[in-house]
Amino acid sequence: MLLCIGVEKGGAGKSTVCQNLASVRASLGHSVVILDLDGQATSAKWVSRRNEDETLPAVAIERLAPKKGEGNTAALKRQLPALAEQYTDVFIDVGGKDTDLLRLALAACDRTIVPLVPSPADLDTVPDFADVVEAIHTARGERRPVQVILNMTSGSPRMLNEMLEGMGPFHEALPVMKKRIGTRVAFKRAMSEGKGVHELTGRDFDPAAANEIKDLYLEVFGK
Repeated sequence: MLLCIGVEKGGAGKSTVCQNLASVRASLGHSVVILDLDGQATSAKWVSRRNEDETLPAVAIERLAPKKGEGNTAALKRQLPALAEQYTDVFIDVGGKDTDLLRLALAACDRTIVPLVPSPADLDTVPDFADVVEAIHTARGERRPVQVILNMTSGSPRMLNEMLEGMGPFHEALPVMKKRIGTRVAFKRAMSEGKGVHELTGRDFDPAAANEIKDLYLEVFGK
């Protein structure tokens, strides 16, 4: 599967979602690579820490690597097919703003997960992003799954309800997944150790966080 985890706004936890899904997939025996297109290289740093622990199932990392005279979009068009042949699953960590790279990743992928935080700022990005998604569907001539996962939802129930209500008119382009992810320290701990939350042990293990990622994984992959 080519899976894009993308969003127009930073701070929604896309790298956290990407890393945790990739770690679960790898633990089930799949060959997994993350193509980190984010300038902050958060997932690349996570994989670097992960590779220090040989007991963890391997997750590979790739960064955009334009050849001489080649632009970023041309490089992505070249790299994606090669990665898809080499690995069973390619996770694309992209976003922060609407760019040609984000649009190309959305168009190329089999499925897209869009993390959003229940907040006015994230809700403000929804109309424009819905337009981007619909334009890609039209240009491609088919609809592929694009779903929103609400992340860091442990705050105000009122804010969550307002987010759900505000997203209602955009349900066709950006349907909201049934499961949600809470605001949990375990996600930060796992990122700092190059792990998924299901791989934490002892006092660091948070069963609620692990179950949230398990539920998300099952909704995306089905098994």
